[in-house]
Amino acid sequence: MSPLHRELCQRTSRVALLAVLTLLPLGNAGPQTGGESPSALIRSLSVERRKRQPIKVSFHCGQITGPRWERRTGRELVRLGRTAVPDLDRAFDSLEREGRESSLLQNSGWLFCAYARILGPKAALRLRRMMMDPKLSDARCDLDDALALSLGLTSYVSGTSHQVFFACLPPQPRYALNELIVSLQHGDLAKLQESLGPEAHKALDQALQARSWQKLRQEAWRLRPGIDSAVGYRLEIQGPWSEPEETLEQPREEYRGSLLTTDKFSLETQFTDRAGNACARYKVDFLKVSALPGQNIYRIDNADIEDLLRSIAACAAE
Repeated sequence: MSPLHRELCQRTSRVALLAVLTLLPLGNAGPQTGGESPSALIRSLSVERRKRQPIKVSFHCGQITGPRWERRTGRELVRLGRTAVPDLDRAFDSLEREGRESSLLQNSGWLFCAYARILGPKAALRLRRMMMDPKLSDARCDLDDALALSLGLTSYVSGTSHQVFFACLPPQPRYALNELIVSLQHGDLAKLQESLGPEAHKALDQALQARSWQKLRQEAWRLRPGIDSAVGYRLEIQGPWSEPEETLEQPREEYRGSLLTTDKFSLETQFTDRAGNACARYKVDFLKVSALPGQNIYRIDNADIEDLLRSIAACAAE
């Protein structure tokens, strides 16, 4: 939903983003909400653009963690509940017709998440349909977040989009697992290795001595023709580490549990297929590693990394 999600929806290093994003100022300017109709709230998110004009991006951390007016607008739509659904459906019809030329595209993520909060799992079919629309390719990361919210997952990682790992939020285990899934989907060995800790890296190197990466991935990644690969998962831990990236709840709490002081820990993880159906459970090992001074990030460090990759690939094929 944030413009950053659209502009930098790539497998971008959180470390690389940190120096840039933390320099940008906070702000809360924008339309006020309160008492408007669903259609008026949706119109307030419009950003008119000339044909083929690039989407202009201005980002700061308050768009994720603070009371941004766009986020307040999304929350107001949620407050209106099912009375907002017909107007949201009409907005999505417009997005599907106009694609990149739509004035709603830039802020469409707030509409997707409001729709997901209101309808829950019933929103997933429409959101997945838009995910596969090539005219809405710029919105795919926002659709990932909305699908996670709709299906009650920590993350939803589609094969049609890359993920961005925010530097504005405190480091979270999900970013390492997202990066691993995206790398596996795209067959990117170098990026996959970047998501691993030393135990997992060693185990993968040993597996690659017996056969090539292409062969290993081919054995695991057995998608049927015409299937759109996507994997969801839920980290089974209480609190914000298990919640979707965006919940439209206020305030957003940070995780303050005992695992913050632990360098290595395991989290039971429920993986799902693209429809949100449970397909595999796995205990994922996370390792905290130092990045920049004063900053830690997480890595996947399963010694049975090949088995974990196969489990994820099997879910993507269902």
